[in-house]
Amino acid sequence: QRLEAQRFEAEEMAALGALAANLAHEIRNPLNAINLNLELLGEDLPADGSSASQSLATTRDEVGRLASLVSDFLTYARPGEPELETVRVDGMLKDVCEFLAAEARTNGVHLRVLPGLPPVAVWSDPAQLRQVLLNLVINAVQAVQQLPPDRKVIELTADAGEKLVLIAV
Repeated sequence: QRLEAQRFEAEEMAALGALAANLAHEIRNPLNAINLNLELLGEDLPADGSSASQSLATTRDEVGRLASLVSDFLTYARPGEPELETVRVDGMLKDVCEFLAAEARTNGVHLRVLPGLPPVAVWSDPAQLRQVLLNLVINAVQAVQQLPPDRKVIELTADAGEKLVLIAV
């Protein structure tokens, strides 16, 4: 009976894995179409650094990141080896803040990067660091939903020590 139960559980897990892979495949195809259309839209916009051009570039980056996550899932791979490089913390915090600003505003949350961030860099995988920061800020936006409007404030900051950099949300 125990072997039969284990076989049944293994079959269920295999079916669930196949369903998840099919779902991921169905997600990847529209992401590719979205990315292609964003590329075409970018060709129609002037390359003048306008907010529309910047928003388009940010959106394309995020669609690419999602497509990469789906591809990793489809190959049953854990996240690949980190691709380490020097990442400016202040720039990463500002990018995350800009990307999530509209969502925060929609939820009545004031999201800001505190001024005076130290101009420090860390040795990190930028995609993984960005994902961690996005998750933290999204969780914070959800966490402050029940607060009075004047307390719905999320601040991103960083502080540099001798051998470490502290990032806080």
